[in-house]
Amino acid sequence: MHMTVQHNVHHPSKVILGPQSVGSPTAQLPASGSSIARMNAARGSTAGMGTAEVSTAGMGPAGMGTTGMSPAEVSTAVAMQNVLRIGRVLRRSDAGYLVERDGEVVGGATRAVSCLVEPVSGDEVLCVTVDDRIVIIAVIATSAPQVQVGADAEMVFGTSSRPLQVVSSTLQLAAQDLSFDGHKAEFRSEVTRVCSERLELRARFVHLIGDLVEAVSRQVVQTAESVFRTVVGKETLRAGALEFRAQQTARLDAEMTSVTARNLVHVDGAQVQVG
Repeated sequence: MHMTVQHNVHHPSKVILGPQSVGSPTAQLPASGSSIARMNAARGSTAGMGTAEVSTAGMGPAGMGTTGMSPAEVSTAVAMQNVLRIGRVLRRSDAGYLVERDGEVVGGATRAVSCLVEPVSGDEVLCVTVDDRIVIIAVIATSAPQVQVGADAEMVFGTSSRPLQVVSSTLQLAAQDLSFDGHKAEFRSEVTRVCSERLELRARFVHLIGDLVEAVSRQVVQTAESVFRTVVGKETLRAGALEFRAQQTARLDAEMTSVTARNLVHVDGAQVQVG
């Protein structure tokens, strides 16, 4: 089909796309709506023998102007609508995405690296044709309850000199391996809970400060080279059985010492000195 470009003298802001045929019907597209929708409609009208009258008023930037298009701009617009088209994702397989465009089902579509939103079935996507390959460059609309952001390659979020903030009412992190690396880490929370099958804390210096420290465990094992403990007030130790063992010297020093037993007090040694 031979394509002609004509300027309408009565409507200088409109360009007529269509074959050279006398008495061909003319379908005028509305000025409202997206540029891609108007180009797709123009493509559908010029596929037959009719003539499509495309309004360029309000088509916005991208070099199309607002008062009319030159023949070169019209050719570019027609070429773009053949490359850039809107489709709908049917499903995803190992070979790629299955996309429906203008009633045509195309398989093997891939996702562009810049498209971080994972397309799902039913999503309206923007596709581009690159070397006979269909590439999804954006997800326009979705009906999914949540949007998944990701990529097939390793992702790095950050700025070179500016802080990065993540603000949300609820933040959840799920990963097989989770690690934090930084010069300084600070956590502030009214209530903090840590649940783990095994918890290991390794540090050169550990400072624990609080009004009340409560530890409940079935068994506590402590090993240290030296232990220094200072209690300003009273220390109370209650146990079913109490045993102290010292390899060298055991000493108990106080202003007053009382040893009380209900049945028996036993003192044994090679020498027993009193006084």
